[in-house]
Amino acid sequence: TAMLFAYQRLKACFNSIVPSFILVFVFFSLPQYIVFTSTLGFVDVACYSFILIAWIAGIDYFVRQKKSSLVLSAAFWGMALGTKYTAVTALLAFIPPLIFISWSRLSSLFSLKLLIRVVLIGMVFGGYWYVKNFAYYGNPIYPFLFSCRTNTSEWCGATSNFFGNWTTPVTRSNIRPIINSLFPDNRYLQNFILISPALIILALLSKSSWSVPFWICSSIVIEMVLLKYFSGFLPRYHQHVQLLMLALVAVVASIKFRFEFINLLVKTGFVILITLAAISYLDTVSFTNSSKFLTRAEIDYSLGRTTIYDWIRQRLPRVAESIFWCENPPGGIMPLARFDPDMIWYEDDGFNRSFLINCTYGDPSFAPVTLDEVIDVVVVRRAAIANKLVFWTVTPNRCLPDAQVAKHHTYETEKELQMRRLNNFVVCNSEEIKPNLYHFDYQKL
Repeated sequence: TAMLFAYQRLKACFNSIVPSFILVFVFFSLPQYIVFTSTLGFVDVACYSFILIAWIAGIDYFVRQKKSSLVLSAAFWGMALGTKYTAVTALLAFIPPLIFISWSRLSSLFSLKLLIRVVLIGMVFGGYWYVKNFAYYGNPIYPFLFSCRTNTSEWCGATSNFFGNWTTPVTRSNIRPIINSLFPDNRYLQNFILISPALIILALLSKSSWSVPFWICSSIVIEMVLLKYFSGFLPRYHQHVQLLMLALVAVVASIKFRFEFINLLVKTGFVILITLAAISYLDTVSFTNSSKFLTRAEIDYSLGRTTIYDWIRQRLPRVAESIFWCENPPGGIMPLARFDPDMIWYEDDGFNRSFLINCTYGDPSFAPVTLDEVIDVVVVRRAAIANKLVFWTVTPNRCLPDAQVAKHHTYETEKELQMRRLNNFVVCNSEEIKPNLYHFDYQKL
């Protein structure tokens, strides 16, 4: 839907099918598993789809001066912001260049009434989440960056150090690897993107339609600067940058340069780009529809030859029984504790959250024990008894002597190690009800 919307609006904005076709066709020619990532249980694809619609609607508002498009943009920015925090940097990069290029037309493009309407629409469609965070925690993007007004989370104040373990630092030396991660196996397209700013400068000299490509290019630069200082880069979090770069290339195709030989060179470049994209498109579609990509289990499930239970047993064998148990747990809706880092970040078993029906996640408090200190078994035992803790948990890790509990990955921090020690204490003092499903009861300590 997002790609169809982008196609239709770009075509209307530039009175040409070329920018629309380039954006959509090149995107689908890239060797990326869109269907897989869309159905993984994460919300990244939804988020960057909302961002794309918000961006294209914003371009439509600027080019055709349709106020309804700005309202639509605000609605989808609200949905993107309400879906995932990664939309925050995208929005912060979207606004300043828009104000800059619209400065001379502010009176015709903006009004106080329109501004209030846009803000309210953004709040209703997702921005309320940040108002709620500020009211409850004193931190609109809880638990990141800022400290919290209440002691509700020991993670508050997390910045780039939090993401530094698994994101790529945004540095000059990493620009090429970052672009390569967004456009794998397409060095020509990567180079085309890198020279696009130079083409925008030529458009400025030609007094051509430079505004929209300048806006997109500036936003990409601003967001990368923000990511440099606040999080780092990860394709799954920031795939909307890929779409913006493709949109930049697409709108460059609409520029009429002052010198004819430059127009000829650019047109030749786009012919080569489309030709290479066509070859890649055929390869991508062929691979996606082959047995090299689709497993026998996926084919059988899609054809109705197996059930959802068979699917879960095949994909998540270690936690399958706990998922089935959660269909009808004792006492109705059952909260599950989750202290094991593998169930949050590192192992596929954590994807059990996509299939839970009558179970939710909610960790009981072992206060005054915190993950900032070394987990002492005696202290944890006393805390469990003092707090009268009774709960269920799912974890694939078995009981070990406390001295043998160690980090599973080199990039884990001390906090993850303390989580593993706490999880090990729980497992060692619980009854295994189903495979890897444990019931903890302080009365049995």
